[in-house]
Amino acid sequence: MNDKIFEACIEKIGASHLEEYLESCRIDVCSYHNDPTNHHSVFCQIIEGFATECETVGIFVNWREISQCPMKCKENEEFQHKTSSCQPSCANRSPMCTGSSQGCVCRQGFILSGEQCVPETECGCIDNKIYMKVNEEIISADCKTKKICKPGNEIVTENITPCGENSHCGIQRGKYACVCNENFILQKEECVHAALKPCICKVSGDPHYRAFDGQMIHFMGTCNIHWLLLRRDRIIPTFLLK
Repeated sequence: MNDKIFEACIEKIGASHLEEYLESCRIDVCSYHNDPTNHHSVFCQIIEGFATECETVGIFVNWREISQCPMKCKENEEFQHKTSSCQPSCANRSPMCTGSSQGCVCRQGFILSGEQCVPETECGCIDNKIYMKVNEEIISADCKTKKICKPGNEIVTENITPCGENSHCGIQRGKYACVCNENFILQKEECVHAALKPCICKVSGDPHYRAFDGQMIHFMGTCNIHWLLLRRDRIIPTFLLK
């Protein structure tokens, strides 16, 4: 950190502040002296923290290559030690912001689509200010139609099969979809009563139990154990474990 590449930063933050990072570096790196897997990783994290401190005073240092601490970027991305905090995307090709930071950005000819960099020609669609990736589907609030984003910013609307028996239109993972009614579960694309779903329990060893819900129970002793008792006085049978 006292290398020449940090000189401009040190002049701004002061030598005493630098010494705090150096002391932290000595302690942390030395503590991983016998752990080669994490030794260099800890070193890189400390340098990154110092470089981030430099960014807060307007100094951006290209330190990763000389320190052998490359940042892993995703497909079609590249690292830049100083780049705009707002990257162009299919939804907003000319974002407005003044901040800068280090990080991974899309390579030339690529642009952000959601969290992936795609060729600029493969951008998705915008429907009512909502961005859709190519082939993404959005189901309507009544679950009767769906919109599909096609290449070339084309949105196609299609009718879909109404929600089946024992299900209703609701929200699942943040999107409208047909969901099973209360006490019903999805099985082979149909909503069936939870009590009718095939369940398996298992007993083994001295002994070990795997209950219907997958929970493991370990019990040792000389007591008599009733593993299952069938209640025949109900339409839907229930089980009792003692």
